[in-house]
Amino acid sequence: MLKFNFLTLTLLATAAISHAETREYADIYPESSPTAQTEILPMLASCDMREASIWIMAKPNSKLEISSNGKTSNAATNGDGIAVVRLNALKPNTQYECKIAYPDGKSPSVSVKVKTIPDYEKRAPAPDFKFAIIGKVHTNDSVFDEPFKTPGGEYEIFDAVKKQNPDAVIWANNGATFRTADYGSLSGMKARYRFERSNPALKELLASAPNYAVIGEDTYGAPDSDKNLWNKKDAVSAFKSFWNNPSFGVGSQENLASFFRYGDAEVFLLDDSTMRNNLDHKNSRPEMLGEEQLNWLLASLKKSKAKFKIVVCNSPITNPVEDKDNFAFYKKERKDLLEFINENKIGGVVFVSAKKDYAEITKMVRAGAHDLVEITAGPATARPAKNATEVNFFRSIGSLILERSFATISFIGDENNRQLKIDFFNSKGENLLTQTIKASELYKFE
Repeated sequence: MLKFNFLTLTLLATAAISHAETREYADIYPESSPTAQTEILPMLASCDMREASIWIMAKPNSKLEISSNGKTSNAATNGDGIAVVRLNALKPNTQYECKIAYPDGKSPSVSVKVKTIPDYEKRAPAPDFKFAIIGKVHTNDSVFDEPFKTPGGEYEIFDAVKKQNPDAVIWANNGATFRTADYGSLSGMKARYRFERSNPALKELLASAPNYAVIGEDTYGAPDSDKNLWNKKDAVSAFKSFWNNPSFGVGSQENLASFFRYGDAEVFLLDDSTMRNNLDHKNSRPEMLGEEQLNWLLASLKKSKAKFKIVVCNSPITNPVEDKDNFAFYKKERKDLLEFINENKIGGVVFVSAKKDYAEITKMVRAGAHDLVEITAGPATARPAKNATEVNFFRSIGSLILERSFATISFIGDENNRQLKIDFFNSKGENLLTQTIKASELYKFE
């Protein structure tokens, strides 16, 4: 580990796969094999006040030079062509530039700008900041897409997201879509992630702001998969290889839940896949989060002092339609969560989801309390629906969006007038919808 005056670089790498496995991988899926990768593609991952991480995809088993502030350290990719570098000993609310290059100097270096989050508490009013929310992503692949269909498009949407200058990007549908050929093997899953991540339109966005993701049905396994998925370990391994959330699991739990903070917001990233149980038989009851994860969420919400508590889950929480794509299907868990929030008068809770082929804002009416707000991101590059088939009677009037879009959540205003501003934009960056909610409105209880 090489220590700089202001930071320490720590390389994290998973075990490399064997040469034979790499060759098989390349033969099956040549355009997405690690051996075909030559360009360095960095992604700014989790970022806090004193530490940040950069995920890198490059040539497999290759050396890299990591430079910042005139200091240089070495890193190396694993057999999948992936490396993760952690920048330690940083200062809050400070910008750093990190350059990554191959040692031979034949290719130009790539740059990632890292800005740590502000340490404002007991020092200054809460800062204004913004999160971008991205839903379903589909990059066309003629080899594995259904014949005569081109589900993906309008990839310029990623430039539109970048132009919003978000302080973090939340991928509420994981940023990839498995095809039927993908989810039967670990190599197929990784190939799909690599294919999606290699989309040139993504490059600038991934390097411009911290990126966080939740797993969802589209990148877990065959449709309707739950914790009994036969190759669950492969799905989890692939997710961990291509994302670098602050954690993979919370506490001692073995799931993909995580957490991060920014300003006066705390963000809870839920795992609705690996703990899900669809079996309703004898002593088995349907669950989406599982007892441990639900209890962690309840305890975390209750003790949180954050003005805004953002709960991100691939599946919509407040949508009332009792379908497996919604939390409403898992009646007991949903009842426990919503009653706990109400009984303990936990304010500032806002849900964020995706999974739908359209975007909407849900405002769930509750007795004795303010409406619960949920922002459901529609497809970003996947094909949008022509109409909404679900009858979500809590849908905010005029909020249904039937085109490719993304959302932003802005946290604005002085300390006595904090507001949550919700915007939806199309692929050209044109505003489709704006709603503003006063923070005080999220704390109304009888």
